[in-house]
Amino acid sequence: MLAKRAGKRGKCEIKIDLMGTRPEDRCLTTEEQEALDRFKKKDEQIDDMLVMVIQDIDLLKEKAVKIDQAIDRNAEKLQNVDKHASKTSAQLETINTRMKDILKKASPCIYLS
Repeated sequence: MLAKRAGKRGKCEIKIDLMGTRPEDRCLTTEEQEALDRFKKKDEQIDDMLVMVIQDIDLLKEKAVKIDQAIDRNAEKLQNVDKHASKTSAQLETINTRMKDILKKASPCIYLS
């Protein structure tokens, strides 16, 4: 367990509990404090990298949202094109049928399938 403590023998930044059994509380040695400082510095570097990753993810999210919106717009346009193509196809079929009828009446010897 870590805790801050100041005592008569000097300022002790961290008090540790060894193995959770509390055999004795003591101040960190210089080597232990240096190791702890290195860990803290490494943690700060990792935190900085995580901030950069989060920023990149936010940027990717914005791009993904724009792509999704473009897909939605294109899907709507495709539906309109399909609707108009179906309507045009139906009109062409009607015109073809009428033309066949006209040709049959105008020239009984010509047979169109």
